Amino acid sequence: MDVRRHATLNSGDPLWRSAMAGVCDICDKRPGFGNKVARLGHRALKRKVKGRSRRQFKPNIQTVHAVIDGRRKRLNVCTSCIKAGKVERR
Repeated sequence: MDVRRHATLNSGDPLWRSAMAGVCDICDKRPGFGNKVARLGHRALKRKVKGRSRRQFKPNIQTVHAVIDGRRKRLNVCTSCIKAGKVERR
């Protein structure tokens, strides 16, 4: 069974385990992108920018066993959803 083919068919279902592990199954939180800014000077008032490079902000995804529709499922959930009580661990 090809996981990627089924992930594209069922992409609208939030509880479907996608082929991408860095995505929350509850809130659909994904990695964010930005810049890492390197600055000169430790205690300078105006720190000069030395350079910029691309970086990735990854969400804290945990594998959780939860009961959904009376069945035990394994979900990839971010820690903010676990703390908010959006998923109950079993």
